[in-house]
Amino acid sequence: MKSSTRAGLAALAGVAVITSGCSSKAESNQSSDEGGVEVGAGISDGTINLGMMVDLSGPFAPIGRELSQAAELYWDQKNEDGGVCGQFPVQLDLKDNAYNVQTTVSLYSGMRDNVLAFQNILGTAPSLALADSLSADDMLVVLHGQGQEALGYENIMLANATFDIEAANGLGYLLEQGAITSGGTIGHIYLEGSYGEGVLEGVEKFADVNDMTVRGIQITPAVTDMTPAIADLSSAEIDVLVVSGSPPQLASAAGAAAAAGLDVPILGSGPTWTSGLLDTSAGDVLRDKLYVAFPSASFDNPTASDFRDAYIAEYPGEDPSLQIMLEYVEARALDAVLEQACENGDLTRAGVMAAKSEVTSVETEGTAPVLDLSDPAKPATGEEYIMRAADVPGGLEVVEGPYISEVGQEILDAK
Repeated sequence: MKSSTRAGLAALAGVAVITSGCSSKAESNQSSDEGGVEVGAGISDGTINLGMMVDLSGPFAPIGRELSQAAELYWDQKNEDGGVCGQFPVQLDLKDNAYNVQTTVSLYSGMRDNVLAFQNILGTAPSLALADSLSADDMLVVLHGQGQEALGYENIMLANATFDIEAANGLGYLLEQGAITSGGTIGHIYLEGSYGEGVLEGVEKFADVNDMTVRGIQITPAVTDMTPAIADLSSAEIDVLVVSGSPPQLASAAGAAAAAGLDVPILGSGPTWTSGLLDTSAGDVLRDKLYVAFPSASFDNPTASDFRDAYIAEYPGEDPSLQIMLEYVEARALDAVLEQACENGDLTRAGVMAAKSEVTSVETEGTAPVLDLSDPAKPATGEEYIMRAADVPGGLEVVEGPYISEVGQEILDAK
């Protein structure tokens, strides 16, 4: 396969953190005409340069590797079809931000003059740290994250449901199926910070609407044994266990619940899941008890299956997770914006920002719900897929979706 997106990878090992520097917005907004389309910063010799900052050496390095490789694959396929509007090939400028806010800010200062937009920045906090600079530079970023605090920023685009909606969707499905009932108790083990506390907001909203009680236990990333937390929740006689932590923490919670005789449904968020959990001692419990609300469809979708096959062919020996489909959907979203900007005859940064407000319906062949990118105050969708653990590629299969619960819709409407 041709590898026109690979420039960032070759130089990655030599990337230095830039601690200062700024650019002139006037300089970055200088434009010219290429084939009837106005272009400016981030387009050089007819090629669109997109930035991408993901974690390749920190706590989320396995996810970052999959995101970067999936993005490369998507844009390679796009380039083989002629590029954006059949005219502009795309190249990625990939950097390792190690999921660190200061590193992200420093790297941005060295990238800002040379990219049209950012295919991804991994993490809500790193993206929000750039909010003022992104606005000053007319720079669009696709956030790989679901933190609701990123809503309302014109330059930060969320292509999936936020964590609060995700929690309400999962619990709403369980309520509709009779797996839980109103008036009961929700046990919630959640990580400190944007992710866990974002899910907690949705759990508490759902509990309030359905006259339920929340028994919450906050944990840090360093906590590996969920036995004490499960003992506490078991004594509270919970009716459902929600886990908003890492995959190892989910496995520990599931195993401890089984050992304690806590026979309740388990609801996980997207970041809790990796298919390798099915090979752990908690695998059987997860197959029996786990539900996951997830932003994209599983690999049983034909387009998702084809993309997985292409990914494995490009990266032999890999067993990709559904993170590659989240990246596929995010790339489709940015692709739609760039195509709209090209149709408008304006592929400058300002033109890209203007085009985003016009994109109200992105179709992804069923790999995700239909996306509306036009309103920065709302996520692109509130719908998700409810999945169960199974011995299939990716480890999850869809049982319902696209789906949004009544409480999820209330949260979306209120944003």
